[in-house]
Amino acid sequence: MEGQKKLITAVDEQDLNKYLRSRLVEPYLPKDLVEDWSIFGSVVSNVYGPNGILPPEYRNNDLKLWLLHKLQVKALLKYAQWKIFSNIAMLNNRRSTDNVLTRIFVSKLNNLELPKVYADEIFDNFHLQYVVRKPVFEDYFVIKVLGLPFGYERKECPF
Repeated sequence: MEGQKKLITAVDEQDLNKYLRSRLVEPYLPKDLVEDWSIFGSVVSNVYGPNGILPPEYRNNDLKLWLLHKLQVKALLKYAQWKIFSNIAMLNNRRSTDNVLTRIFVSKLNNLELPKVYADEIFDNFHLQYVVRKPVFEDYFVIKVLGLPFGYERKECPF
């Protein structure tokens, strides 16, 4: 169909990683093969991550609820990392597709009924990671994959 972006199935991973390292700093570098807790932020990672500790927002009798939320947040992280933040998804998805996936993500996040402070932290970090990473992948697509001579690189990551 006309106007549709062709799916990229094979990318030179070394070239892509080199390009990403030249444009992004550590908390924004994607981690394709391991859980990328930077998508949700360090506060959420310290509570729901692999070494998370029971926060004061949960009472002692809410240990079961906290463990359930921990599993649900991990599943939500995998969804976001696979559908939105993986290298292939970042290169293949258009902004409109990402908007739909983000709406699904937010709906799933709201259904978890996490304490508001953590739900807000997850959403804020998710949005920040997307806003910083997506333009870099779009530049890579224009410059390296399409090879357009008039492509431009945006400024380096300001963070």
